[in-house]
Amino acid sequence: MQVFNEINARKLKSDEINVFKNFFNNPLFLLILIATVVIQVCCVEYGGHSLRTVPLSQEEHLICLGLGSLPVFMGPIFKLLVPASLFTSLSK
Repeated sequence: MQVFNEINARKLKSDEINVFKNFFNNPLFLLILIATVVIQVCCVEYGGHSLRTVPLSQEEHLICLGLGSLPVFMGPIFKLLVPASLFTSLSK
């Protein structure tokens, strides 16, 4: 889920809907995303007793991937349906 939150956090303004616009223009961001995925998979698969994890099956990994990707699809819908003025009034 962290990886998808990193992707979603690229575009925060209410008029920026497409989080994948200019996605491949920043090699450092892509490197950090890849490193995040590799570290998380290694922690889950090989963390064992020290990290209190157990290896997941391929099906469980796909379920986690599907659930984790929901913010990428729900974020633009949320931006379209909820007015940004609601949040500015709440911060006052």
